[in-house]
Amino acid sequence: DFKDDIDPNVTYVPNEPDLLEPLFVNSNDKSMLDRLLGCAYGQALGDAYGLSTEFETRERIHRNYPDASILIPFPNYITTIHSRRWKRGDWTDDTDQWILILDTLTEGKGDEKVFAKKLKRWIENGFREVGDSVGRGLGANVQQVVYSDGYLKDPLKTSEMVWERGNRQAAPNGAVMRCSAAAFVHYNDPEKVKSTTISMCKTTHFDPRCIASCLAVCLTITHL
Repeated sequence: DFKDDIDPNVTYVPNEPDLLEPLFVNSNDKSMLDRLLGCAYGQALGDAYGLSTEFETRERIHRNYPDASILIPFPNYITTIHSRRWKRGDWTDDTDQWILILDTLTEGKGDEKVFAKKLKRWIENGFREVGDSVGRGLGANVQQVVYSDGYLKDPLKTSEMVWERGNRQAAPNGAVMRCSAAAFVHYNDPEKVKSTTISMCKTTHFDPRCIASCLAVCLTITHL
């Protein structure tokens, strides 16, 4: 039963800072707020729904859900070895890292070193506020970059070094999954979206293909 997976002890701390409030406080445009919230909810819900088939083959998905005209039930989808690592209905590292970028942009002004510290802390602890013990779902590329010497001191240089060491071949999608936070915060400043998107991507994914995919997503969001 999905209800058994819900932690009733998760609550907001009194006077806890609201990450959305600074973005909305000066806006009276309900349409804009709806779109921004759509970006945030779309990130988390899309991530949680996508977990139902993540890393599954086309054949296995068809076997589990033979009628393509019926939506995969959420959150009561058929669990897999991969998806069982999370509670039903939970999002994954995709949205956890999105939150880390959002934190960095609202608290640290987009400083790559701030993000690097937050990322490493999340890897080792997860979000303790919701009962995590570690950051689940960590990709091999991110792990390699974060645990390379000098990462916290110079994340961009370290990320580039790891990419070069791999003959410039590594271009996984671990940056694009989290990148919309840049457009969410700087939606009304396309140039800021570009610079922030590039820097946040490069902290772990230095390949131009990764950067291009993040820019495509974020710039599209700014025009919606």
